[in-house]
Amino acid sequence: MRRYMLIVLLTVGLSITSCGTTEKSSGSSSPSRIHYPLSSIIGHDGTIDDFDENFVGTVLIPPEFEGVPVTEIGDYAFASCNQVTRIVIPDGVTTIGKEAFADCSSLESIHIADSVVSINEGAFKQCTSLVSVDLPIGLTVIEEYVFADCSSLLEVTVPDGMTAINRAGFFNCTSINTISIPSSVETIGGWSFFNCEDLTEIFIPISVTSMGSQVFRNCDLTINCQTSDSPTPNGWADDWQGEWNHSVVNWGVPTP
Repeated sequence: MRRYMLIVLLTVGLSITSCGTTEKSSGSSSPSRIHYPLSSIIGHDGTIDDFDENFVGTVLIPPEFEGVPVTEIGDYAFASCNQVTRIVIPDGVTTIGKEAFADCSSLESIHIADSVVSINEGAFKQCTSLVSVDLPIGLTVIEEYVFADCSSLLEVTVPDGMTAINRAGFFNCTSINTISIPSSVETIGGWSFFNCEDLTEIFIPISVTSMGSQVFRNCDLTINCQTSDSPTPNGWADDWQGEWNHSVVNWGVPTP
């Protein structure tokens, strides 16, 4: 199978091609041009399979290369690339694979194009420098452990049309303080907000008909539920609040 090198761009303004030499500009104010050999490749099917763990800086994923559209970030493609600080995923990409960016400990920001409709299990887990995420408008499910252990994550924009936050989606996101759950969400999986200790308030819309176990374990917040069917609505686990929970639960709260 023919494969192609992925073109990327460093944060400090360095231009990179797929050769293997280094070339510096003569003027001190001009950026250097670096020819950097990368292990990241785009397969004939448009999937990015593997990336150089030693790469430093920003990764700009191209929408296509030599006529091959980039449509998928493969499983574990960028896992443990702990010197990547920013990633831009372009229009045309539809899928982010399992643990694709797991343990990218220096990743501070990521742009995800609205063409992405599937973000798989653990895609961003242990991205401990990630601060905020705007999820694409076509995404309907947050899979298991997608943002688990993202300890610097402060806020997440969840799009209208989202139907499920699966098990441990925001597990141990200790800094998260803002998340809005839209009225399209029907399922919140167990342990979804475990140890989100900085989260002070959350609104659960009446559309949520399934709530797993220990969702808010080790949390101390105000939980405003739109339903009046307290304390355990039909379809909610008896222990949905979780152990070591010091939350205040309000029932019959109108949409904010």
